[in-house]
Amino acid sequence: TERLLSSIIHAALRGSQTINSLCDQARNGTIEFKVEGDNRSALTIADTSAQRVIVSSLLGAYPDLNIVGEEDESVEVDEESRMSLRDDLLDGYTWVTAGDRTADVDEPPSELDMKDLVVFVDPLDGTREFVEGRLNAVQSLIGVCYKGKPLMGALGLPFPSEPSPSKPQAVFGLIGRGVGKLQIVHDESSIEACELHDPRHYCDGDTVNISSGDSG
Repeated sequence: TERLLSSIIHAALRGSQTINSLCDQARNGTIEFKVEGDNRSALTIADTSAQRVIVSSLLGAYPDLNIVGEEDESVEVDEESRMSLRDDLLDGYTWVTAGDRTADVDEPPSELDMKDLVVFVDPLDGTREFVEGRLNAVQSLIGVCYKGKPLMGALGLPFPSEPSPSKPQAVFGLIGRGVGKLQIVHDESSIEACELHDPRHYCDGDTVNISSGDSG
């Protein structure tokens, strides 16, 4: 289970790297709209390229994965976009938990049946913000459900505010384990843990306020 999550984290980082590297080209190039006249439906080369990298890399490592991608119906391997993924990023990792509230949560399954997994990919969440230059609102999202229930996920940050906007980070979580954060340092072969500030456990009755730049 953690080896699959490691690969998903790395895929989110790979997708984030792709978005970062195509930033100028995508924002200054052709911008399509899935819904004519609706800026919230903007689509750029960064969206489609990041999805190809994420999907091709995951399917290259796990050919039987059921993947649902946002940007198109094609979830086939593109050999030119496929990248290797590490499955050892969580070896010895110290998970961040919100006190002992996780004691009430079941342990994640030690083995997974691929036919019961569904992976959801939103390669570039916040395309409107991306085009308008609000880069800190851009994310690359991968979520995993197992037997119809959320199990794990990774959120790639192509343009983190610190320590360097050119070195993507990924925040991730696994039911029964906790959450964490990794970042690319120096080059893509070097990935290390970084601090995750003030995590908390949400439970029934909590109010969560969500806002989006797309609402305006």
